[in-house]
Amino acid sequence: MPGVQEETSQAADNSEATFRQLTDAMPHIVWTMQADGQHTWFNKTWLDYTGLSMADSLSQGWSVVMHPDDLQRASRHWATALVADEPCEIEHRLRRADGVYRWMLGRAVPQHDAAGKRTQWLGTLTDIDALKQANELLESDLFMTRIAGRVARLGGWTIDLPERKLTWSDENCRVHDAPPGYRPTLQEGIGYFDAEDRPTVSRLVEACAEHGTPYEFILPKSTITGRRIWVRSLGEAVRDEAGNIIRLQGAFQDITAQKEAEAAALALQARLSDTLESITDGFSLLDKDWNFTFVNSQAERMLKRGRGDLQGKNLWEQFPAMVGTHVESEYRAAVKEHRTARIEAYYRPLKTWFVFHVYPTESGTAVYFQDITQRRKEQAQLKLLETAVSRSNDIVIIARAGPFHAPKAKIVFVNDAFERHTGYTPAEAIGMSPEFIWEGRAVGAEPDRVTAAIRKWQPVRSQVVSLTKGGSTIWLDIDIAPIAATAGRFTHYVAVARDITERRKQQEEILRLNASLEARVLQRTGELETANSELESFAYAVSHDLRSPLNTIHGFSQLLLKHDGDKVSEKGQHYLQRIGLAIK
Repeated sequence: MPGVQEETSQAADNSEATFRQLTDAMPHIVWTMQADGQHTWFNKTWLDYTGLSMADSLSQGWSVVMHPDDLQRASRHWATALVADEPCEIEHRLRRADGVYRWMLGRAVPQHDAAGKRTQWLGTLTDIDALKQANELLESDLFMTRIAGRVARLGGWTIDLPERKLTWSDENCRVHDAPPGYRPTLQEGIGYFDAEDRPTVSRLVEACAEHGTPYEFILPKSTITGRRIWVRSLGEAVRDEAGNIIRLQGAFQDITAQKEAEAAALALQARLSDTLESITDGFSLLDKDWNFTFVNSQAERMLKRGRGDLQGKNLWEQFPAMVGTHVESEYRAAVKEHRTARIEAYYRPLKTWFVFHVYPTESGTAVYFQDITQRRKEQAQLKLLETAVSRSNDIVIIARAGPFHAPKAKIVFVNDAFERHTGYTPAEAIGMSPEFIWEGRAVGAEPDRVTAAIRKWQPVRSQVVSLTKGGSTIWLDIDIAPIAATAGRFTHYVAVARDITERRKQQEEILRLNASLEARVLQRTGELETANSELESFAYAVSHDLRSPLNTIHGFSQLLLKHDGDKVSEKGQHYLQRIGLAIK
């Protein structure tokens, strides 16, 4: 029937449109291919990510934006899957519109018809770059399928009473893969239904024949060739002028395409629901009146609300704390202007930081959101650390370490002290090797010792002389240590250097003064030795010169005491004796 055909076609078109609208609102890249591998469609996320038009995408495919180092491996993997008719999965890098390559997890699944013949490929690309670099949170991929419908066919039949003779129209014969004019018996006609459904069909036919009860049912059955079909059957009684039932008449409508479309729609709905339930993001759908139409399990956990408590209810009424905030204004503006939006906000009732990704659609809004409370804390700690490092008087240098045989590490960060001490701005330093500040000025075996330690991923400390941008020389006491990522692989070096120029000058001055003092001490010691020698000679001469008159005095005092001692008083004798004793 044309009306049924149009209804089935319209349902398929609506399902296809809904599928594309939903995938356009998702952050994942979704694409489809013909059975032979020719691209037939890319979603909006792909076009935004690559910057390619749909025409260029269909003609060139994903290989034009794949990293050259991954292309051969991916092509080989895809060729194997194409021949084997099996799902495939591969990680590779994909170039963004700004030229940056990001890691993607690509998946492709073959789709088959009821006969098992491959009809198309459905693929997704999920951005896993954050996971590849810092063990961040995985984004789950979505598997989608498109519904195809066939034009339904309609055939008539009659059952003459009381003979119960069954007659099929030519169209009904074609529905059952029978040649035109085929005349099965009533029992043969009922026999094409499944065994468990035959009693039901017989009962409905008998009730219509006996009492004129019309009927309608939808059941599966087999054609005369064994092909499985679904039919809608309608039957009614035809009476003569006396009111007696003389014939049953009705029609079979082949609704196999419609049932397949319904089954595909249910499978799509189930697959979509399973996918949305499995992703780590909270996800919700809202209609144009801001009422919830879908909430996944992760959203239930994040919002601490059950889906039964939210679905069919207004967003702003259920979460009044957002009313009047920038979240509401930006949300409404995005919907009004039909543009995507990213909104970060702190929701006080839950004491949680969220980031909302808003994607307006024709039927409402799709919202992905994540709990970023921990990330905000880490960012605050990182900012605090960066401020502390920036204000430190010690020089801090962070360099990214390349492969072992790479020429040199490259500076990725310097603090403010670096510019104060060396004169080089961060812009001049970033991208350079850390060695540029002392390269060509280090002497002896010290550079070799430092290089050997770095190659062995060992910490090392050294004192190096550096030349500032202004041409002056400074001494740096530098500590270099490797930094390992969470996987244990060394990825960066951090160097902390202190300007010890003044200390070196003081040390040199102390050494100079020590050397000068030692010379002066030696000179003074020599002078004292000379003076002592002269003093000894003088003392000897004086002693000799004084000894002669003393001896004379002693001699005469003793003679006086000897010859005239009896004439001298006792006191005089005592003095003479004292003179003699003193001279001795």
